[in-house]
Amino acid sequence: MAAETPSSPLHRSLLIPEILERILIHLDIHTLLFSQRVCTAWASLIQESPSLQQALFFAPAQWSKEDIIYNPLLIKHFPPFFPGTIQNDLVKPRDCYPPHFLPMQYVGNENAWSHPVKDDLTRAEVFYSELPLQKYPLRRKAYLYPQASWRRMLTQQPPAPHIPVLRVWSWARGKTFDRYRIPGTLKDVMDLERYVQQNPKDSEPPESSSSPTNNLDDGGGVTMGLLFDYVTCDLDLKWWMIMWGDLPPVSMALELGPEYVDAYKRAAEDGSIVILTFQIVQGAEWWYDIAGANAKNLRFRIVDEYRARGWVGERPPTFSNRLRAVENGRFPHFTTQAPFLARYLLPGWGVAVG
Repeated sequence: MAAETPSSPLHRSLLIPEILERILIHLDIHTLLFSQRVCTAWASLIQESPSLQQALFFAPAQWSKEDIIYNPLLIKHFPPFFPGTIQNDLVKPRDCYPPHFLPMQYVGNENAWSHPVKDDLTRAEVFYSELPLQKYPLRRKAYLYPQASWRRMLTQQPPAPHIPVLRVWSWARGKTFDRYRIPGTLKDVMDLERYVQQNPKDSEPPESSSSPTNNLDDGGGVTMGLLFDYVTCDLDLKWWMIMWGDLPPVSMALELGPEYVDAYKRAAEDGSIVILTFQIVQGAEWWYDIAGANAKNLRFRIVDEYRARGWVGERPPTFSNRLRAVENGRFPHFTTQAPFLARYLLPGWGVAVG
């Protein structure tokens, strides 16, 4: 028996793609994503409509950079990667997360903050324990499914062309920095490995590398798959943290001064989600159970799952130490904070007291 054709005007309107598209565009991202399961016609329309793909953060939308919208579905499922999502005593106004120095009650030893393995173990626990894939073990397999839709979703609209990385090294006689640029055209940890091999640390940069390139014309833009894989799998990152927007974290700016602010702003031109490190370099590290710590590290557990599916090799994945930097520099010794506060952190205050 043939199926009956819907007779009401409302039902008939849902058969007209142009009308249905105008209706679907008003749905929230979660409902719109799952509307593809209604029928093949709806799925085809959603997958072929540029406006609906933009609403789902699968395709780039173009508008003013000042009006950034972070992906609401990713905010729900990957909260620590986005601003204003975590509520605990580690969160400070206008600062990075996790903080660049974890309080003693987290590290458990007054000297533990100075050991990169112990710090990374604690930092990963603080950060990844906020993820639903960690909170709900029964959902973990679905989250880490290779074809999961979140991996293809842009982290924001308009898209970020790169993941900017600003690494600071604290030596006995001063502090230096390296700045990196991870292209948004990459999609996962396997792309990262290929990119690092093509752009090794000692290679000559291309002529256009002095200024940010726009990957959006090539269909690029930072996806959650790339951001998640980079932060999780670049085991070169020690004392790592995430910051958002054009202004640097207050704690780092106060410690390192205006030159750090300028370096951060140059990094933030590449993308609004900035990966930071503040790595302490010392001659000898006090003894610590490195193997035991890595076995409990939540980052390493995800890397092990990637290794089981062949995404990474037997050796721990590393990227930053092997990658060509786009900028290197040194921070001068910084002691005076009052003029710096007036100029960089509290511009209104500087005018008021003047």
